Amino acid sequence: ENDFLKKNLAVLVKNYVTVLLNGGKKMTSEQLSKLTGLSKDKLEDFLDQLIDKGEIDLKEDLYSLKKK
Repeated sequence: ENDFLKKNLAVLVKNYVTVLLNGGKKMTSEQLSKLTGLSKDKLEDFLDQLIDKGEIDLKEDLYSLKKK
């Protein structure tokens, strides 16, 4: 059950970050942290995973969706 909740929370956060960065928007981890309610450190760990998967970019402390 715990793994199920973690997986679904990750999907939920990914979707929320995608919506926040949609349309070419760029945000810092602080901005995203305030909007998602997640701690900056935990969110940055999660964002690093999305960078590794090629789903978002980080340039000059600003996160954005990766152009497909």
